[in-house]
Amino acid sequence: MITVVLSPVIARASDRYLSSKAVCSGKRRNYVAAMACLALLIIAAPYVGTLTELLVVLTLVLTGSTMGAGLNFSLASDLLGNPRDVSRVIAITALGGNFFGLIAPIITGYVVFGDRRLPVGVRHRGSPSDRRRDHDADDDAQTHCA
Repeated sequence: MITVVLSPVIARASDRYLSSKAVCSGKRRNYVAAMACLALLIIAAPYVGTLTELLVVLTLVLTGSTMGAGLNFSLASDLLGNPRDVSRVIAITALGGNFFGLIAPIITGYVVFGDRRLPVGVRHRGSPSDRRRDHDADDDAQTHCA
């Protein structure tokens, strides 16, 4: 709820305090950087002592994250000369953000586990037909070995 209130306030401040010359020269990137720094407060989450402090940290992180994305789209809109290009740039930006948001945990898993095999719960188990075939092969192996 607090993020819903803070987001329009920050967006209004970024529009109100920047002159049109500053907007055209890309000064909104300072607000984007400030929101990225606000989102970095997630680093403090393991060190907070109470639930209230954790909620404050998570609220600030969520505000920084959502406003960073929104201000990034505004920055792209500010810097483009042709308004018809805005939709394409926003689509490419969103695609890149979603792609790297998807691939980041996968790469993190490879970095953490290195060359070791992944634990059973994390490994790709294949399709249901693959699991059924593997299960049937295990049953056949047990009957032939017995």
